[in-house]
Amino acid sequence: MGQKEVVVVYCDTELNIEQVSYETSEDVFDTPPDSVLQQPVIMSITAHIVRRSNGSGGISEEVVLKEVERLSQAFAPANMAFEVCTFNYINDNKFYNLTKFDEARLITYDIENTINIYFVNQISSAKEGRICGYTYYPTKNLDNVFMANACVPQGTTLIHELGHFFGLYHTHEVQFGPELVSGANCSAAGDLICDTPADPGLSASLISDACEFTGFVTDVFNTAYTPPVRNYMSYSRQRCRDSFTQEQLYKMRLNYHYFKTHIKTLNTSFEVSDSVVLRGDTLKLYASGGIEYWWSTGDTTQNISVVPDSSTTYSVNIVTDNGCNVFKKYAVEVIRDNFIETPPPVCEGESATIVLNHTKRGYVYLLTDLYDRTIYTSIGNGGTIFITTNVLDITVRQRRFAVAIFDPATEQYWQLKETFVLKVVPQPRAEETQIEVLSDIVCQGDIGVIRIPSSDSDMYYQLMVGDQMIGTPKIGNRHALTLLTAPIDTATTYHLRIYNACREVIKNNIVSFIPREVPNFDTLTYALSAKQVLSGDRVAVQVEASNPDLSYQLLVDDKLTGRALSGNDKQLVLQTPAITQPVHLCLVVNDVAGCNFATIDLGEVTIIPSARDLEYSLAPGNLLEYTLREEALVTLVLYALDGNRRIVIHRGRQKKGSYQYVLQSEALNVPPGNYMVRWQVGEIEGIKRIISIH
Repeated sequence: MGQKEVVVVYCDTELNIEQVSYETSEDVFDTPPDSVLQQPVIMSITAHIVRRSNGSGGISEEVVLKEVERLSQAFAPANMAFEVCTFNYINDNKFYNLTKFDEARLITYDIENTINIYFVNQISSAKEGRICGYTYYPTKNLDNVFMANACVPQGTTLIHELGHFFGLYHTHEVQFGPELVSGANCSAAGDLICDTPADPGLSASLISDACEFTGFVTDVFNTAYTPPVRNYMSYSRQRCRDSFTQEQLYKMRLNYHYFKTHIKTLNTSFEVSDSVVLRGDTLKLYASGGIEYWWSTGDTTQNISVVPDSSTTYSVNIVTDNGCNVFKKYAVEVIRDNFIETPPPVCEGESATIVLNHTKRGYVYLLTDLYDRTIYTSIGNGGTIFITTNVLDITVRQRRFAVAIFDPATEQYWQLKETFVLKVVPQPRAEETQIEVLSDIVCQGDIGVIRIPSSDSDMYYQLMVGDQMIGTPKIGNRHALTLLTAPIDTATTYHLRIYNACREVIKNNIVSFIPREVPNFDTLTYALSAKQVLSGDRVAVQVEASNPDLSYQLLVDDKLTGRALSGNDKQLVLQTPAITQPVHLCLVVNDVAGCNFATIDLGEVTIIPSARDLEYSLAPGNLLEYTLREEALVTLVLYALDGNRRIVIHRGRQKKGSYQYVLQSEALNVPPGNYMVRWQVGEIEGIKRIISIH
């Protein structure tokens, strides 16, 4: 059976003439700046607990502290809060059941500069009969609130009365005239608040269990009312009332500034480092705002550390410099080490099951995310419970959760700060896996290289040929991953196997490797233009019917010179740099695919010693110039690069001096192209250089 709802919600707070005059006055009050209105304030309460003369009866301090906590929560949007400064016990039968006639004698117990709240067994009013509570509007300059005990626990009457205390009226107030449903007169009629809908006078009988207005009442313009059933200042059901409007909050804060700043304020606070801990964990408790601290552990320092072995409640009495004794307590839940079983990874598109052990029957267990949003809930059964998530996607692979616990009986809430991680494993997707192949042409017997540029750390990768697995699987690393084939002797098509604990997929036909046969160099035909040259001459090597699958480059004294030339099925000519000393020449032939190479020894090229050096230069326009240092027999012959003789340019004795020949293809009756000029001075013969004739 649940707790029976208190139906008596009427209050007997009377709208006095001073308050009406204040509201209708044309006097202008200075409005404080927002910085003042937004400054948090904690006001002191003296809780007077009235008991019978023998000390029996009366409300408990625990219930009062709980209701003051609810009071602070309701007023928090106005930056207003409350603390019990002290408890005062009044043992007197004549006040135990209070009539308003006896109020004057009761308030002689008032503590100056605090809000004096008197908790009595019953309150009777000649006008209303039995009532829940009443207070006075701020212009009365009284700091008293009177509450019937039965209307306190888990109710909203105390919040309602403090609303009056700070100048709010009933939402159905008619002292200033009835408010129209349209709100046209909202600032001058009703409760004088424009963001509270007009109220014809609610009662619990017109409110459904779902907190909806079930009546039908219209104003003078025949417009139906939609009263504020959730407003603290209405006469709605207790459990339905849960809010103030923004204008109500602003008005209360203004009235505090105008009328109640004499109430002494506090700056006390109490915090714990955690509310749910594992057995053996250290818990830190912090208090502030006092001059003395008296802990339930016996400590008297401002902050303490404890290691709770079981669930318990810690409390502290904070003594302030203005004479208050603020009592704060907090329940701590101690759970066993295996309270949460670490969940295994869950596959994308599936649900996860969270296992909680050693739960308490009737407690609510909540799975929350990092923003303290409740995601899933379950009720404790005294043992193990299972919380199943919904289907999880791969948006976040590491989902961090926390567990909170709620006790409905005490409304205590614990949050386990230690979080756990639920890993969501993605499903392999062949179409999203990118592949890079450096070359699909390989040398016969070599190994192919396949690269995955961005591998997934939750995936395994393995090559396949047909149904056969090749090599060992490799796990992704979030970076590039290289896979090697088996030796390739024949054309082979490879597939990629991608898998994890969730499933396996095959990416078919990622590459077909074509092996290249090792080339044969035995059929290579080449010719060397000369093996004796004058200092500064070059030597040409002519390759006949060069192979497009091969490249050719000269090696001069073990040093590669020039760039490698690719074959073209035609004649190919390579030239050395200028030779100034004897060198050893080789021809290096490479397969384009890098499958094989050969070095062909061309032999030594020597320098011709001569005192009668032929000095000449080949000028633009095919002009051949040379100078003789002494008279000599000179022969100049033009040869094709294949070594066949073409034409004698000059043969005969020439005197010392300079000579010129213009070499033109038409005059020489040779086709344009590259030719060798072969010379002979006396008995010494050699090649000077290769020239181009146009």
